[in-house]
Amino acid sequence: MKVLFLVENGASEISLLELRGCDAWAPNELVDAGAAGFAPVTRPGPRWSNYVDRLRHQRGAGAAETVHEAPKGPCRGTHARYVLRANVLVLSAGSEAA
Repeated sequence: MKVLFLVENGASEISLLELRGCDAWAPNELVDAGAAGFAPVTRPGPRWSNYVDRLRHQRGAGAAETVHEAPKGPCRGTHARYVLRANVLVLSAGSEAA
């Protein structure tokens, strides 16, 4: 999978990102989740923290935030909720061969 993203991160910072494979799949999931974001327990996937960290380090794409939340119930500690804080437009999506 290859996806082209237009990322508006701030008043004048706009970037074009071409991502492939799981690096492209993860921001698509964040876009689909909307402003509320999601916790990986509700959208299972391998290595979420790695994909979000990679997205943060793409040029101009520091738009993904990790929010630490206390779980409901008897468990202690926190879990992550990933939220997209930038305007992201998916310009095109296609296979690797495209």
